Amino acid sequence: MPVAADGRRVIDARAIEHSGARTVWDALRRTVPFFTFRENSRGRPTRADHRGRSSIALRDQPLILVDGVELQDFTVLGAMPASDVLEIEVLTGVDATTYYGTNATKGAIRIRTKSGGT
Repeated sequence: MPVAADGRRVIDARAIEHSGARTVWDALRRTVPFFTFRENSRGRPTRADHRGRSSIALRDQPLILVDGVELQDFTVLGAMPASDVLEIEVLTGVDATTYYGTNATKGAIRIRTKSGGT
């Protein structure tokens, strides 16, 4: 995954297309390191976990935002076409908490769509 000059990890539309992903959830599973993307027995997205140690006091899941809006329900990502994504930006550690505070102790994944805002 390419790292920008300012330390951000960005997956662009071309990399997503080359991954062969059909949905945004599929694109996350195929292109985003540091995280495990889990599904239920029907193949629907259920949760994302940061690989490594977990905490009983802090949130274990990364913050996932689509066009600046935090997602509470990941199932929408299983229905969203990967071709709609402009880029996926992965923030971990200090970068994530700098932008989003303790809600992002396990990282943040910002998804920008071609038709979206931020």
